[in-house]
Amino acid sequence: MSLKELWVIKHWDLIKTLTVNDLKVKYQHTYLGLAWSLLSPLLLLVVLYIIFYNFRNLEANFALYILVGILTWRFFTAATTSSISVIRQKSSILSNVVLPTEIFVLTKNLSALVSFTLEFIILIPLVALISGAISYYGILFPAIHLLFFMVTFGLSLILASLHPYFRDIGEIWPFLIQIGFFVCPIIYPVTMIPESIMSIYLLNPVTQVMMMYRDLVLYGTLPSFIDVGYVLIFGIGIVIAGHYLYKKLEKRFVEVI
Repeated sequence: MSLKELWVIKHWDLIKTLTVNDLKVKYQHTYLGLAWSLLSPLLLLVVLYIIFYNFRNLEANFALYILVGILTWRFFTAATTSSISVIRQKSSILSNVVLPTEIFVLTKNLSALVSFTLEFIILIPLVALISGAISYYGILFPAIHLLFFMVTFGLSLILASLHPYFRDIGEIWPFLIQIGFFVCPIIYPVTMIPESIMSIYLLNPVTQVMMMYRDLVLYGTLPSFIDVGYVLIFGIGIVIAGHYLYKKLEKRFVEVI
């Protein structure tokens, strides 16, 4: 198969159009529009910082530490949650479309990625203001974004393919998201995790990505190559598994919906 035959490249113009439309729908009828991508995490940051003020001595630049965790988790939540019911939302055109229906899942993830990138831009002036310096390792953001995107897209494919058969996933996943918020090191430092379970705790790829962002933004250090390799392998594996499951279950989407 040539590069031009890959469905992502072949239908890239359509993917871009659907992604832009998804962003427009998300922010339509709002006065601030995309500005909410910047304002919303800041408001949440203020609330969490006040609540967890007494933990400020556990981590340097605690405000930025929380913000990185919030932004990372927001992207994961938005990408996966918006993908769950996308097949049902597009049910009226499934039987008539001749395109790979994975496009609908991909555009949901790309839409969340655009918002996530805009949100992360806010870190640039904040890091300069609070810490007084910006590490040149920040240029590696796109690479970490790509790793994280593979994880979310693969998981989104799995959730989207299972939802038409098991509607309970739509109710279970938001509950798991709430649990995950406290399982991941968003509002507390990783050093609080007992050494006895640390190796298991670090198996969570979202935790690993969160730590990579903090290494680049807050500490000016490179993430461990072992950790990067782990997330890369996990991301590739879950994309392959998600695509396989999606194509296997896609045949009966119209019937079960």
